[in-house]
Amino acid sequence: MRAWRLTATGHPLDHVELPDPTAGPGEVVLRTMAAGLCQTDLSLARGSLAGAAVPIVLGHEIAGVVTQTGAGVEEFAVGDRVAVRTGMDAPGIVSDGGFATLVRTPAQRLVAIPDRVSFAQAAVATDAGLSSYHALYAQGGLRPGMKVGIVGIGGLGSFGVQIAAAAGAEVTAVVRRPALAQTARQLGATTVVRSAADLAGLDLDLVVDFAGYSETVVGALDGIRHGGRVVVVGVEDAVAHIPIGKLVLTNAEIVGANAGTSDELRHVLAMIAEGTLTPTITPIGFDEIPDGLDRLARGGIVGRLVADMTG
Repeated sequence: MRAWRLTATGHPLDHVELPDPTAGPGEVVLRTMAAGLCQTDLSLARGSLAGAAVPIVLGHEIAGVVTQTGAGVEEFAVGDRVAVRTGMDAPGIVSDGGFATLVRTPAQRLVAIPDRVSFAQAAVATDAGLSSYHALYAQGGLRPGMKVGIVGIGGLGSFGVQIAAAAGAEVTAVVRRPALAQTARQLGATTVVRSAADLAGLDLDLVVDFAGYSETVVGALDGIRHGGRVVVVGVEDAVAHIPIGKLVLTNAEIVGANAGTSDELRHVLAMIAEGTLTPTITPIGFDEIPDGLDRLARGGIVGRLVADMTG
């Protein structure tokens, strides 16, 4: 199989030919049809996030077609359209992932793709969609009528704004680039500010920080009401300097969020199928994956770059 492989942290990906994987017990092999490019791929490539033992094929947002099933796999069959639920123990994190023409994965990570959902949409749903949904609902307690802040409208934040708006929340989006303010409103934000510091005094019920800088976590904390909650998803800074007095005196909560469950992924895919969610996708080719990661590192991309591998 063809693959873009990380052979050493801090170095560009190498284009390599690898042996085709074989499905073991409880596993399947997929023909990769789409693979999303994520900030986590950059962090793993740089060595700033623990998890990947090199050499490894990155790419944890994966959608494809089952080409082989291992012993004991009964729920899925050759030819099925499937998405691979992400997580810190998923392909692309701890084993070879989606920046390759074939992927081996435990069958328990698979979720069927609805007919009205494309491979590219399904790929981004596995992480950008799933992680946003989990952060807002499971960790944030999202419900109608809440005042919600969303920091960043990249891959995850673009989903986050839509999910919160669809739930009937009043959404304030933090968007650094003025040119993207209208995009945030089109996604469902009612208010747009330039910096997390601008959230101060808004008395938000919930802020989800998809950036994960020390300054954005502090800004989120300043933006919530007494007893409000901050959910941190991004991990750009290794350490955040939290004002302890603010945390204590306002009975605030700060929690983390990562990935989600298969049932949550099914919900996200169903929302895409019914048109409640519209993933913001910029397609690229398989050969453009390294350049795509460079573009992602430079910033300014709304939504997700997705490698279309259907050709």
